[in-house]
Amino acid sequence: MKKLSILLTIFLSLGSLTAQDFVETKAYTTILESNGEVLTKVSLVGKEDPVNMVASMTITDPDIFDGVYISTLKNNGLEGIKEVLKVELAYGACCTGVQAYYFTVSEENVLTALPMLENIYCEKPGPITQYIFPNQEYGQQGKILRAQSSFNKEFKIDYVSLEKSYSWTQNTFFAEETYAQTFNKP
Repeated sequence: MKKLSILLTIFLSLGSLTAQDFVETKAYTTILESNGEVLTKVSLVGKEDPVNMVASMTITDPDIFDGVYISTLKNNGLEGIKEVLKVELAYGACCTGVQAYYFTVSEENVLTALPMLENIYCEKPGPITQYIFPNQEYGQQGKILRAQSSFNKEFKIDYVSLEKSYSWTQNTFFAEETYAQTFNKP
């Protein structure tokens, strides 16, 4: 289990490096809820205002639930959005499964949830699915991109494949017709 935790830390750090500018935050904290015997839910609250729940996520497999990781992206390039909040729920077994929840936080503190992403991390670098925002490498003005990044043996990005594109206007997003695009790292 210790080896798995170290591996998880490496891959979550890798995800932070590939999704530039996401940094760990202490502005939020979590409350783990149970039905008396097993964990069932993670509630996210602001440290300044712990009474008001920000978001709630279901723990899908309590037996292998390993932890919660919270990071934010301040310089995201979306109009009217002060930060993007990423909450990752980790599950450990022979490999590590991560459910990534992304929320845009408006200037008025209104949260908008993006569709959840799931990744599996094993000992070798495999592809990961992530959102790319306008001010990040490969980002596009006014769009949130769902892309899959593939890595080489040195854990550096080899290429990025676009899976889906969302247009962002007036605190809402909608899916666009997406054409296959792959960006190779020079």
